[in-house]
Amino acid sequence: EIASVEKTLKELREYISTFGRSIFIAFSDKSKYPANIKNAFNDKFIIGLPESFRKQKEVEPLLLNIKDFKREEYLAQKRFLFQKKYEFMPQSFVDIFFDELAKNARMAKDTDLSVLDVVCRKRVNPADGSRIIILRDRLAYNNYKPEILAMEQALADVMYETTKDVRVYNLKLETLMDKTELFRVAKDFPTTPTPCVYNGEDTSLALTAYKRPNTARLKQKYQEYLAELKDYQAEIKDNKPENYNEVLFILNPKTEEPMIDLYTGMRMASFGLNTNVGKAKINPVS
Repeated sequence: EIASVEKTLKELREYISTFGRSIFIAFSDKSKYPANIKNAFNDKFIIGLPESFRKQKEVEPLLLNIKDFKREEYLAQKRFLFQKKYEFMPQSFVDIFFDELAKNARMAKDTDLSVLDVVCRKRVNPADGSRIIILRDRLAYNNYKPEILAMEQALADVMYETTKDVRVYNLKLETLMDKTELFRVAKDFPTTPTPCVYNGEDTSLALTAYKRPNTARLKQKYQEYLAELKDYQAEIKDNKPENYNEVLFILNPKTEEPMIDLYTGMRMASFGLNTNVGKAKINPVS
């Protein structure tokens, strides 16, 4: 069965290669061709699909008609707005997040996509409503754990400096993204306490920003955390025993900040990365 699938994929790759660069007319996010042109090209593409691919029923093309291409145009517009909304974050990570958003939209063909109007709209002031779709677990499942941990820690560093509340290290990705964007448009400090979804034993957490978030080094911090986490991953592949305390040390090398260890460790535990280093450091400090 595996050999049959590999044979089908080989035939499909060979078929796609016959179109050369013209394949980008329909299937590239950067293609500027209108939906009707893309749809006409796609009709030709689907008609010529290898017989072995057409017979199998496990995979259905996501682009079948002009409605699907209109959806892609809409998603391209929303990607641009989403990038502007989170321009303070590394674009590579913002694209990872939006790719998952777009994948959900493509798979749920009959879903009303207007929710993305709110999700992708940049706040102008703190009173503006906003939404964010929870994708952390889905991204983790798709092997983006290092990127998530690095991005969360870099955002938490910014939020700790902004709010002076160490519990921000136990906030998950989407909450950190949302509150950082919110406090960036605030004009008066300290802000009114803002409730948010919290991951600890407390049922809720209200954050107060004492100054505008300083995101100047956010992208650099993300890259630094990510590079070290990738190095750790490479060592694990070389049969080094897993030690999540090392991950915790990467995310918080400051030995004089045991509370950061505690709350970062709690957040790590949501990925099954359990460590007792945070609690060990807390014991002498009471």
